[in-house]
Amino acid sequence: MAYLGARRRTTRQSSSQATNRRRSEGGLRGWFASIDWNGVRFRTVAVLFFIVWGALWVRAGYVQLWEGPFLAERARRQHMSAETVSMPRGMITDRNGHILARSVECRSVYANPNAVTDVDATSTALAGLLGRPVDQIRPLLAKKRSFVWIARRVDDATAEAIRQADLPGVDLSREYERIYPYRQVAGQLLGFVGLDGKGLEGVERSFDDQLGGLSVRQAVQRDASGRQFYVDSDYEAQPADDVRLTLDLQVQSIAEEEIAKAVDEYGAKWGGVLVVDVPSGDILAWAQYPFFNPNSYNQYRPGEYRNRLAQDALEPGSTFKPFLIASALQEGVVNRETTFNCENGLWKTRYITIRDDTHPKNTVQTVAQILANSSNIGCGKIGLELGAVKYQRYLSRLGFGERTGLRLSESRGILRPAREWSEADLISSSFGQSLSVTVAQMAQGFLTLANQGVYKPLRLVATDDVGGGEQRIFSKNTTKEVLSMMREVVDGGTGRRAAIPGGGDTQPTGGTEGLQLATETLGDVTEPPETAAPTEKPTAASTEATEAPTEASTEATKTTEAPTAATQPATEAPTEPPVTEPVAPSCTVSISCTTVLDNWDKLSEAKRSIVPSNGIILGTVTVELQEGDTVFSVLQRVVSDYNIQMEYSVSPLYQTTYIEGLGNLYEKDCGARSGWMFAVNGVFPNYGASDCTVQDGDAIRWLYTCDLGKDLS
Repeated sequence: MAYLGARRRTTRQSSSQATNRRRSEGGLRGWFASIDWNGVRFRTVAVLFFIVWGALWVRAGYVQLWEGPFLAERARRQHMSAETVSMPRGMITDRNGHILARSVECRSVYANPNAVTDVDATSTALAGLLGRPVDQIRPLLAKKRSFVWIARRVDDATAEAIRQADLPGVDLSREYERIYPYRQVAGQLLGFVGLDGKGLEGVERSFDDQLGGLSVRQAVQRDASGRQFYVDSDYEAQPADDVRLTLDLQVQSIAEEEIAKAVDEYGAKWGGVLVVDVPSGDILAWAQYPFFNPNSYNQYRPGEYRNRLAQDALEPGSTFKPFLIASALQEGVVNRETTFNCENGLWKTRYITIRDDTHPKNTVQTVAQILANSSNIGCGKIGLELGAVKYQRYLSRLGFGERTGLRLSESRGILRPAREWSEADLISSSFGQSLSVTVAQMAQGFLTLANQGVYKPLRLVATDDVGGGEQRIFSKNTTKEVLSMMREVVDGGTGRRAAIPGGGDTQPTGGTEGLQLATETLGDVTEPPETAAPTEKPTAASTEATEAPTEASTEATKTTEAPTAATQPATEAPTEPPVTEPVAPSCTVSISCTTVLDNWDKLSEAKRSIVPSNGIILGTVTVELQEGDTVFSVLQRVVSDYNIQMEYSVSPLYQTTYIEGLGNLYEKDCGARSGWMFAVNGVFPNYGASDCTVQDGDAIRWLYTCDLGKDLS
């Protein structure tokens, strides 16, 4: 055993010595050759694998546990969004259900520039499909935005072509286009809506809350190519409420045909007519000429789509005389046989001179003759007998000086308190001057006469309940006398051209049988027929107005400035204390371009002749506010009233109005940094004029800047 152990030790020693000898003999080469490199590589790969694997698990755990909620929300936002989906507006119909305005579904083209893979190719494709220059589309797709409008409300063929083109980042959205099937019929009354589906004028604006479809927020999911689809498959559009007007389409068409003939016959600038059903007070026709087609509203100027029958207040002239006669009869101041000296057609008072140039100049005339001959002198003397307090009270009860309550944008007209009337004011107002009224107010007043002296509110919407607003103003006997006198106006007086064929000798009875009336004119105009007589079986009262470019044939010429304080005739003392009336809300507006005077060298040669010497296009004027007025709507009325040129555009992206030119002075006419800005109470808002609501007492200034507002204070 000792021998064997000694032998093993000797063997190991010999092996070790052999190895040492090889090392010493071969050096490092020998050492490398002796290593099991296959095993080393295997162990190294295994270690690296476990390290990487462990790192991935650590990273996965970190993402899931710590960053998971954040990343999940980020991913959802990339593929999910909430978009506002517009609903169709309600319909506007006439009393018989004929559709006057409705909404039809259409498509608009939009893009997500961030998802467009090839801007040039996509721009070229869209240009060909839309029929637009490539240069108009390429800048839109080059924007660093997630949404841009490419084209609004394209036709079905174009929408289908774009859908089939399947352009990355380009898609279609559902919108609704407003259609007016009868084109210009009742155009100014109906108004129109903008690209955003909001009512901008007329019934569309006044009843926007009722007609406007309810917009909803809809969840939308997009696929990898950016195409979208609605998650909620049960989504259904819910249209808004309809508005049924009292208009009769047939009567409306006839009224428009006749007012067009009247305007052409008398060479007027414009004309309008209202037809009212006497028993109910329903407005059967609301016609205005020149016509306006709301289907193409952007092709018209503001004055052309202005609803003048409700918004324009004009001097009524001789059409106002029946109200004076009715008031005097009711007070017992006169009867139909009371006589007045009409001064042979020329009456010089202390303050004014009154003429009856185109009427019979009989020295003495009865009240009936005064109305039949439309004598301004006779009416002026009747007014003096009646007195300002009583006369103004009757006019106020008839609705003059107040809005009719038709829920439209209306003017109140001008009817000052009696305490502010001078003797000259009383005389001139007796034959329809020194005050202003709207055609709607005139229709309201004549409806009272036709309704046997009972005031009945006008009604435009068939579902409106106007019950309880009736009140008696004149007695049945008074209205019977007045209507009989009005008969004489067309039988042998100044209104013979207004006689209705087939009217016969039927005497008016008022109220239940109705009355058909045609007023003379409103404003400084020539005289078409003054008054018309009742038909044999009349059903409605009609008030017609035309505005012609010539002066009125009857006039009140001021010779001396009348005092501002009310002056009563010696025989008439006020019987009632003056009543303090509420002041209507108003704002002030001015338009100036004074900065141009300091930058005259920059102003284009063609525009130098239009700039006022003091730079003031319009001095400060006061404007009575209407419900829902914005800076833009106020400006529209001002430029129309003062005949100032204006051009504007509507931004398709922001749906706001931008004023391009005022008084023929446009942006960049005085340098690249020039254009129009507006300030409200000295503050320049950072949004458009159509989005800025006006409050009572606001001071609005439209200012032309030559340096992006830096030169304005």
